[in-house]
Amino acid sequence: MDKLTLILDNIRSAHNVGAIIRNAAAFGVAEIVCCGITPYPKIPGDTRLPHVAKKADSQIEKTSLGSSQHCHFRHYDLLDEAILSLSPESNVYALEIASEANNLTDFQAELPAALILGSEVDGIDLANIEKLDAVLQIPTTENKQSLNVTSACAISLYHISTTL
Repeated sequence: MDKLTLILDNIRSAHNVGAIIRNAAAFGVAEIVCCGITPYPKIPGDTRLPHVAKKADSQIEKTSLGSSQHCHFRHYDLLDEAILSLSPESNVYALEIASEANNLTDFQAELPAALILGSEVDGIDLANIEKLDAVLQIPTTENKQSLNVTSACAISLYHISTTL
């Protein structure tokens, strides 16, 4: 799925980011765009202080287990900037619990595309939802409606890869 970009918006945990990178590598995602406070591996032209970049890289590596070598990374301060950086042909989808969300199991993605995964606690800012081509939701039982972002990522990538 080299025509799928993952956008990670304000994901706090470096361990979650590492697991997402591992999922992305397993499904052939070529690019991951990190926004806001999302930790990310060292990148060319990295503007972070060296000790900050080294710490994030080390923490991510614990769960990515070398998978970051298979993906290209970019960072933007704001989700808006990341969306604007995509090619005009890209469809932009978000994984989010929302009233207007499409059931993931009924959805077929069109590539090229970007899939946005939001903050573990706050999700994606609703102001950005209107800018998207579709909002997707993983069907769950009434016992618990949300999943860990890494689990949700794996389920979504699997579904997208099997429906193309």
